[in-house]
Amino acid sequence: SSSSSSSHAFNGSVQRIPSESVNSNPILSPTCQPLSFSPKAGSDLGSAVRLAIRLPTGARVTHTFYDKMYLNDVLRYVLQSDAGNMLMKNRTNSFPPQLVSSYPRRTLSLDSTIGELQIPSDSVLLLDA
Repeated sequence: SSSSSSSHAFNGSVQRIPSESVNSNPILSPTCQPLSFSPKAGSDLGSAVRLAIRLPTGARVTHTFYDKMYLNDVLRYVLQSDAGNMLMKNRTNSFPPQLVSSYPRRTLSLDSTIGELQIPSDSVLLLDA
């Protein structure tokens, strides 16, 4: 029998990100595939963690992620939201966007998972962009 335990969480159709948005955004690379942000129940992504990300514009993006997801996935989700998209179009900074915890204020590693950083559900993170 074939092993289905190694299947990925992504279940939707693959959609390409237009190349002009890839070039203007250092976080998104042409090889990125959109993630499935509502995995099937019983998937191995861990516990649900509800996060609110506050943008410099004052807008807030709230979503339920899973503690085995990387912060890079959270950042990509935020930047692909309407509010994140608008921010990236109008920003003048050249540094890459970062996620920052509100208290204590520290820049969070995008290569770490939500669980590794022990970010509790209902946390508010800040997008520094």
